[in-house]
Amino acid sequence: MPYPYARSDAHLFVLRCRRLLRRRLSVTVALERLDEGRFVGLCELRITGPRDRRAELGYWVSPSDWGLGFAREAAARLIQEGFSTIGLHRIEAGVIAGNLRSERVLTGLGFRREGVLREWMRDGAGWDDVRHFGLLAGEPVARRGRAARAR
Repeated sequence: MPYPYARSDAHLFVLRCRRLLRRRLSVTVALERLDEGRFVGLCELRITGPRDRRAELGYWVSPSDWGLGFAREAAARLIQEGFSTIGLHRIEAGVIAGNLRSERVLTGLGFRREGVLREWMRDGAGWDDVRHFGLLAGEPVARRGRAARAR
């Protein structure tokens, strides 16, 4: 999530999510704690190659809720939806190099590390490498997580 993130940014993000959902190009779910009813993050599956039946998985979880299984549970559900309902062949994800928590989420779900996109993302004055992961239809997907509810 960009920082600072104004209310107007959130409004534009919701409009974008609705537009892409109507066009059947993305599914975005909000994550909340069952015990508190509090928003903790989001997870998105965005179609990037309709002809090739390919999508990109992304997620964001509030730092105070890291390590509780929110990203893993939401991602597992969207992966299942992508392969079984949408008919995807491949789901991809990128992780900023050094974000080991996010890498563990992906590898725990069955993703394989496929390479590094050097200086792919601008971060302030510098550039970040992004590690690229992929999961193919038919490969095993682990289903773990208990703390989140997608809505």
